Amino acid sequence: MGLTEHTLVFVQELSADDGSPAGAGVNWEVRASGQSDKKNGALQRIFVVPICSAFSLDAASYHDFLQESGAIEQACGLLDEADLQTADGISIARKRVQSCIVAAEVETILDGYRIEA
Repeated sequence: MGLTEHTLVFVQELSADDGSPAGAGVNWEVRASGQSDKKNGALQRIFVVPICSAFSLDAASYHDFLQESGAIEQACGLLDEADLQTADGISIARKRVQSCIVAAEVETILDGYRIEA
């Protein structure tokens, strides 16, 4: 079993005035590789997370897995709480997102081996 590399691109729309999120409740979203912007010219905060996956899935299938497992929602919540103003904060946020993704994979693998008694 080999590892597959994926890149998650988290995007958050920003206000043109002060660079803060564009409104209350504006959360991060994950864009699939090659997906274009919804709003041309809008300011955006972009956070990229490389993932080494134990699953041999193409990008679209892997994205679907992450959505269905709840890992994307959890990762977005981690980014909402993260300090992205410092190098240490960015590094910590990236590691936390990677950990949440790996945990979703491990949970899925373990679920596949559970035997009902």
